[in-house]
Amino acid sequence: MALFESYERRIEKINSVLSQYGISSVEECREICKAAGFDPYEIVKGIQPICFENACWAYCVGAAIALKKNVQTAAEAAEAIGIGLPGNGTIPAVYSKRLQLGRRAGAAIMEMVRRNICARDIINARSIRNALTCDMALGCSTNTVLHLLAIAQEAGCPVDLALFNEISEKTPNL
Repeated sequence: MALFESYERRIEKINSVLSQYGISSVEECREICKAAGFDPYEIVKGIQPICFENACWAYCVGAAIALKKNVQTAAEAAEAIGIGLPGNGTIPAVYSKRLQLGRRAGAAIMEMVRRNICARDIINARSIRNALTCDMALGCSTNTVLHLLAIAQEAGCPVDLALFNEISEKTPNL
């Protein structure tokens, strides 16, 4: 049985998300991954032996959902979560459309430069909360705490550590 930090508080929300993909439990997520030829739980433990249990199970859940959605590459995963341009996950590397997509991504960046849009124009208290919420859903890490605190400070919207606890209390850990 999967047991991890704040299991009782999180499992109902996790199971609700899993049911949308026809998955009945976090344990089934691990079995789905094993059937596909890999074990995210053991991979995480092997890379970071002192990691929290929720990180191991978060990778199992994320990988199982990706498999259910037929996501097979990092590009597809980026598109699925909304940080890649449309087509990023579905255009094979050998197609000329991949080059066109790269040009579109470059053009989008150049347009931001032309319009004098920089990170401080995009990063604000809301985007920091969003980044923190997304990361909490994926297991969070001490690196997230360090980096988001620094990024928020540089962007002129410093956050208090209490925000991390607040968001953790209401975000299901996938």
